[in-house]
This record gives sequence, structure tokens and C-alpha cells, in this order.
Amino acid sequence: MEIKILGKNDEAQNALYRITKQAVEELGLGNIAIMKENITTLPYYDILHLPTLIINGKLVSTYKKLNLEEIKSILLQQ
Repeated sequence: MEIKILGKNDEAQNALYRITKQAVEELGLGNIAIMKENITTLPYYDILHLPTLIINGKLVSTYKKLNLEEIKSILLQQ
């Protein structure tokens, strides 16, 4: 599983990164690469709002403050 968190290296992106990392650890999903990327990737994904969560190349959430349980649910659906 490949997880990308796109943002402006601000608190919103950092919070999404921390919560996603915690969800991966709590679900025992193993050694998954979680990458923080900057806004230069936006045109590739056709994104208008940040932060954005992308899993396996699929945009799963944008411009939403997700909590731990929401991220766990998203990860389990992938």
C-alpha cells in the first residue's frame, strides 16, 4: 500500500500525516510508506484543496479533517 499526503507543509498536512501513521500502526498494516509531498504534485492529481490523502494512486479525501477512526475505515477499505 502506498500512502501520499499532499499539502503545503503546514499543520493540517502534519496532523493528517501523524494520524495516518498512527492508524497504520494500530491496524498492524506493517511497513507502509507514508509520504508527505508538496503542492507541486497537485496538477497530476487534479486537486483544488489541501490537505489530500491518496492511497494507491487514488484520491480518497481532500480538504477534510479526518479523525483516527475515519482514517482506519478508509485504510481497511483499500
